[in-house]
Amino acid sequence: IEHLEQKYTDSIKIYTDGSKSERKVSAGVWCEELQIETNRRITDDTSITTAELIAIKRALQMVLEKKVTNENIAILTDSLCAAQTIDTPKPSHSRGNITVDIIKSIQ
Repeated sequence: IEHLEQKYTDSIKIYTDGSKSERKVSAGVWCEELQIETNRRITDDTSITTAELIAIKRALQMVLEKKVTNENIAILTDSLCAAQTIDTPKPSHSRGNITVDIIKSIQ
């Protein structure tokens, strides 16, 4: 975490996480600077990568809702698979719609 704090020192840092337990799946977003702390339960059969993508999408929605402008935003995830899915989207994939929404939000 110290490395991220140094690398993104001039950015608002938003942390996202998808989690899956034996029976429940959720997507969470936390940001101290914007006073965001949310955890949302999602459909139980959702994959962990989709949960991570939903958390990232929710983080972007919250930035728009809070009307954050002229600020550097760093959305931090621990999911390499979610980051790769955003980097090289496959529209035919089951996560295609979420990925397309994320990409549209950041353009």
